[in-house]
Amino acid sequence: MLAGLSIALLTLSVNLVTPHRMRLIGVALLLVPQLYLPVVPTIAILWTLFTCIAGAMAHGRSRANSPLVLLMALFVIVSTVSLLWALPSGMSEGAGSLLRDVVFLLWLREVIVTAKDDPKLLDTIVVWTIPGVAVQSILTIVFRASPAVEERFLRSDLAELLVGPRADRLFSDMPNNVVFLFKSGGFYLNGNMASLFGGVAALLLFVAARRTARRWLYVFAALSLVGAIFTGSKTAVVVAACCAIAILFLPHVQKVWITLVGLAIVTLGLLTFSAMMALLERVAPDFYAASDFSYSGREPLWKGAAELFQESPFLGLGFGGWEEQIGRFTHQTDMPPHNSLIAAWAHSGIAAATIALVFMITVIVFGVRVAAAQPTICDRRTAVIALCAVSWAFIHGMADNTAVYGEQRSMILVALAIGYLYVMKREVQPPTAGTNSQRQLAGSAVAAASATRESTFVGLRF
Repeated sequence: MLAGLSIALLTLSVNLVTPHRMRLIGVALLLVPQLYLPVVPTIAILWTLFTCIAGAMAHGRSRANSPLVLLMALFVIVSTVSLLWALPSGMSEGAGSLLRDVVFLLWLREVIVTAKDDPKLLDTIVVWTIPGVAVQSILTIVFRASPAVEERFLRSDLAELLVGPRADRLFSDMPNNVVFLFKSGGFYLNGNMASLFGGVAALLLFVAARRTARRWLYVFAALSLVGAIFTGSKTAVVVAACCAIAILFLPHVQKVWITLVGLAIVTLGLLTFSAMMALLERVAPDFYAASDFSYSGREPLWKGAAELFQESPFLGLGFGGWEEQIGRFTHQTDMPPHNSLIAAWAHSGIAAATIALVFMITVIVFGVRVAAAQPTICDRRTAVIALCAVSWAFIHGMADNTAVYGEQRSMILVALAIGYLYVMKREVQPPTAGTNSQRQLAGSAVAAASATRESTFVGLRF
């Protein structure tokens, strides 16, 4: 414990003397390795937290003024209050979940402010995620091809630092799906979470490639997407196919209808995900069965949630309550809800689930409106890709054990994708009378970058 606290203090000391731009790059570099510590959170979580606090205290920056930040703040408040009825067995889980919620809230605010003050810095942050994303993708592919190599890594001391303390218990009392031959996770113990990270990272890199005209970024975007597929996650295949359809067709929809069509597609995807998986089971049974859990395995969990909701609709079950109650409906008491909205209700009550749903809908409506406002098909497609990156996390959370923002790695990427939407929103807005000279210069730079993209992609539009 003393060693962990010492490292935490050292992290704070280094963060305090680091220029803010380098702090943000540090968040990107620590994204994948995380660097787990005994007792205290990971170095990545601590660094991100310190960076966001420093950014919030800095003078002369824009205000976020975002309903998304307000909604996440409300979610954090409700989650904090719900600790009052958490079970003793769930206090540790509740504290960890609340910490991730707070970090996502602060990071989302920081990204939105950066998008307003220095849009090109978002590109820099995304580019610096590439080393970690590339290593994660390569390891996923290698581990899928050679499970023996994966097992040696997960049993090594290095895994406890890069994967977390649960790696030490993977082959004993805390198994996870990467132990199966048809799953792979890289630095993750769960292949489905690994596929979520890979998919969101791929789409985010596609956005950066299109905005910066750096064609070499497409290579790493493709690598990340391949890594997501190699995890063995059925969810990744289905969501990737849905995103591809949206990216191909939505930019061509007339402006009058793009908001309604886009919102309908994404909302229906969220609401009918289980039905889609049932259809996949009928159409491609071999593919559907080639995994550790079929989606029919979620059915007892969701039916149990419906029963438990009737017993405690408003306060939920409290942290730790799900694990104690779900055993009445399934033989596995350690199975989480595998649905982000159900998890929000179970942990913190109906208010948390409602806020999470409103947050998702608000992001989708905002993203579709930004895409509709873009002047060219090229720019509309870029905005749709950014929206798909966020929607991937939302849809994935409908059938896996992730929060509304994914998990502690992917939440950094989800916020960056939202940041890109804010950048694209500002690019099509006329300047206000109160715009100061610094922001005028930034706007000129954005316009120049937009002109560069226009000329670069003139032959690539379809």
